[in-house]
Amino acid sequence: ARADGELSEAGTAYRKALELAPDDADVLHALGRMHNTAGEHELAADAIRRSLAVDAAQPLAWVNLGIALAESGDVAGARAAYQEALALNPHEALAHFNLGNVHQRAERYEDAARAYERAVLADPGLGRAHFELGRTYYRLERFQDALVQARRAVELMPEHVPSRQMLTELERVAG
Repeated sequence: ARADGELSEAGTAYRKALELAPDDADVLHALGRMHNTAGEHELAADAIRRSLAVDAAQPLAWVNLGIALAESGDVAGARAAYQEALALNPHEALAHFNLGNVHQRAERYEDAARAYERAVLADPGLGRAHFELGRTYYRLERFQDALVQARRAVELMPEHVPSRQMLTELERVAG
């Protein structure tokens, strides 16, 4: 309930800010992120598109648009948004990570692995990318590589139960 109240307060603050500056790209992007967090992905996409209409040179706005579109079921739109983010910043770890998620859902595991590999190169501390890369390697039967990624995911996210479970399974399979 507390998080819902905080989101509501944030939404009120963003709307007030937009009354004063209706074309503020940062506020529109923040409003979109808030809608994404609340699970209101269509509203998120709308706010972020408005932000990008004002300033299209925002890699993270493109990433957040991709997230909203992916969650709304527009996989092609999400992929295109992540590609826009990467065109602006080829080292944007979250764009690579989320592009990997799109490929993984489509069972395009080689493409997913490449995207996750780029994500961990861009941000070696991105634990979720190590976890997803490990899962992808497992699906590709690259068990030793998966084991390395599972160990790294557990190092970075010791409380993440799925990472610990994957590590236990891979230690059994890969030794």
